[in-house]
Amino acid sequence: MSIIQRFSSLKPTTKPNHPRPYWHVDAKWICSLILCGLLALWLGLMVVYKITDRQTAVPLMTNVITLGIQKGDAASQQKSLDELRFKIEASPTKSIQPIPGFPATLTEQDLQLTPDQLVQKIFGQVAAPMYDQGVKQLAQQQSSDPAQQAKFEQNASVFNGLSKQGHATAGKLAFTMLLVVLLVAAGAVWFSSGWGRLVTLAIVLLVVALPGLLLFAGLHAWMSHSGDALSHNPTNTIELVTAARGSFLPVASAGVSVYKTAVYAGLGLLALAFIGKTALSLVGWRAVERAKMGGTTRSTTES
Repeated sequence: MSIIQRFSSLKPTTKPNHPRPYWHVDAKWICSLILCGLLALWLGLMVVYKITDRQTAVPLMTNVITLGIQKGDAASQQKSLDELRFKIEASPTKSIQPIPGFPATLTEQDLQLTPDQLVQKIFGQVAAPMYDQGVKQLAQQQSSDPAQQAKFEQNASVFNGLSKQGHATAGKLAFTMLLVVLLVAAGAVWFSSGWGRLVTLAIVLLVVALPGLLLFAGLHAWMSHSGDALSHNPTNTIELVTAARGSFLPVASAGVSVYKTAVYAGLGLLALAFIGKTALSLVGWRAVERAKMGGTTRSTTES
């Protein structure tokens, strides 16, 4: 028997590739389903965290407050501007506080704003301290009368969660939920195999985030075409909803931002898995080709 025949008759010494236990597949699916629910809850908390951020909450609070402002026609608007201008010119500081008890200040330069911008300017200065201090603390600051405090808290109860304290609480809840999500995600990755580990996470992200992105994107488009929320005085519920929908645009924007990031993360993981698997396949194919060429060269030399 020749050397080549003896070499080819040898059995491979590599260890066989043991298949995964079947319960690993079941465990992967269980972890993935649990991860979907936890991830949906965490993304919702992230939306709340983003809404309660000062840059989003103060404009949102201002929009809600100004919904009840009756602007009137052009003549009444001009009359109100003339009255404000007269008060500002008569003031020694050339500024006034249009709302007694609140640190909202108007100057002569502010009279160059449009009526909508002027209303936003005034009540934006009301919403800012309400966010920073909270409704209860601001009520105590504005009045020492318990009845007046209770009335103020009742009227502003819709803003209880939109505060610096609420933002901090939402952040703590989101961080705690993130730790739980990462723990369950680690289980889903552990019970997966190969590049399927990335694919599992990607599918979970897309399944959970895509519906949310479509929902908030649709709301954002609907609210963006609401027109001027303060351009007229609503006379019925339908007109009120039509006028008010643009006021809640910051909520839709926050949702789009959070869910779009999650969708991008899912697509990125899918792309990474595809590129990694393709690259390894090419490397393995080239290694096999080099081995075949080396074996052919040795056979030719020995013969």
